[in-house]
Amino acid sequence: MNVVFLDCTLRDGGCVNDFAFGIDVMESIKQGLESTGIKYIELGYLDAKKGQVKDSTMFINEESVERQLLQNRKADVTYLAMIDCGKFPVEELPEHSDSTLDGIRLCFHKRQIDDAFKDARKILDKGYRLFVQPMVNTRYSDEDIINLAQRVNRELPEAEALYI
Repeated sequence: MNVVFLDCTLRDGGCVNDFAFGIDVMESIKQGLESTGIKYIELGYLDAKKGQVKDSTMFINEESVERQLLQNRKADVTYLAMIDCGKFPVEELPEHSDSTLDGIRLCFHKRQIDDAFKDARKILDKGYRLFVQPMVNTRYSDEDIINLAQRVNRELPEAEALYI
């Protein structure tokens, strides 16, 4: 079995400080994580309404992530941001390039599954790596999870992971 870690300190940790880390702390955390050998670093959220352009890991757009945290990239690290389905118009993501995020972790509630699959396809079509995560798993039966996994395999075979 191969275990891979995705660190979300800059995103999940923002729940404690309203995502207001400040650029120096954000960069320090990123560099610290890079030095540990972590291969997947989630830099924060993309949120069109609550996002900020600086000093926050709640980003208003992909460009604000680039400007703040992607200037100095480590070659063997995959840099991600999380999108809650419906909180960021994925049409506004630029086409993937060497300067953009590497991937998106798309999270969604059970009632949003169809919209999430549409957004997931758009994310993949723009060239990003995709990580899929249903939220509030207690609302899913075992059969629901199996059906979701089968649908991901069928409709989004390029997805890197399905988080449960």
